[in-house]
Amino acid sequence: MRLAALLLLAPTAACATVRGGGSQDDAEHQVELFCRALHWKDFEAASLLFVPEVRGDWRRARDAAHDDRDLSITACDLRDLKLNSTSTGARAFVKMSWFRLPNSVEQSGEVEQRWEWRSGKWYLMRELGGPLEAAKP
Repeated sequence: MRLAALLLLAPTAACATVRGGGSQDDAEHQVELFCRALHWKDFEAASLLFVPEVRGDWRRARDAAHDDRDLSITACDLRDLKLNSTSTGARAFVKMSWFRLPNSVEQSGEVEQRWEWRSGKWYLMRELGGPLEAAKP
């Protein structure tokens, strides 16, 4: 009887040990929230998904580049998301399309996002590539 109980509990104990961080679904949800905020030019909401030490600089860069006026994100689609072995970090690969006025030609590219699990939530640490990286002051 004890052996049967141990065998039933073993998989759940293993999952708790391996996870140690956030889930794949939670990370994907945060990426989708970020994409949605960018699409609607809600840079304030998007900034809240960044780690606190990056948030202010990211917001100031958006203001300096006049992204609320000049940047339009036309598509933002999560292609892949990979958690690290402890589920405390994630790399998301997002296909993004955009145009920045006065140029009206749509551009596309893959953006790599680095996410970190902190205090029970996924936070964006940085983006590599795409229109937001190019617009850093």
